[in-house]
Amino acid sequence: MTEHTTTMSLRGGAFVGGIIAPWPLARAEVSPEMLCVGFLGQYRFAPADVLTVEAVGDLPLLTTGVRIHHHRADYPEMFVLYCSPRARGALLQALRDAGFTTGRPAVPTPARGFPVRTKALVAALLAWNVMFVMGKLPAGIDGNPVHSPTEQAFYALMAPVLVLLVASLAPRSRRIQRFLLRAGRQLGEIRGALRLLQAVAAIALAVEATQLLAQ
Repeated sequence: MTEHTTTMSLRGGAFVGGIIAPWPLARAEVSPEMLCVGFLGQYRFAPADVLTVEAVGDLPLLTTGVRIHHHRADYPEMFVLYCSPRARGALLQALRDAGFTTGRPAVPTPARGFPVRTKALVAALLAWNVMFVMGKLPAGIDGNPVHSPTEQAFYALMAPVLVLLVASLAPRSRRIQRFLLRAGRQLGEIRGALRLLQAVAAIALAVEATQLLAQ
């Protein structure tokens, strides 16, 4: 494996695949002929993967940064790194020194569209809401609970469990990938989102389990 010596590294914010990370949750490292972005995983770009790196925004740490125009089909389409104006200038210079092209792209990059199937989103929202609501239903008209405490606990726990299972199994299951992704799209485009869902579902599961044990 070829080792790359880091020539510049910085922490800042990021907007990757529809997910926003505030400062300092994202990290960028530049080495000879390599740009590595760390946010919900590692994304590595060689100069051949990148059309150009463009300076964007005017508000420091909020919109000021660089956008990576790339053509890697296994990565999210949108990559923006947020940093201070000074850091942006240093980052662009480091990228030029590393062999990357900077500036506005000569031809606009064609938009790929959203990678996830609409039916998969609808199914996920319905399953989550049904399980969550079934676990929180109040007493019926006659004053008796609609579900026993055990049933309520089961439904409340199943919502995050299902999300955690799907997000964890998706990288290993072709069947789940075919259900989630539009034709021609790749799992790498949503890998960061799946990691975020795993974290959110794990926290929700821990909260529900703690509440159940406290009863």
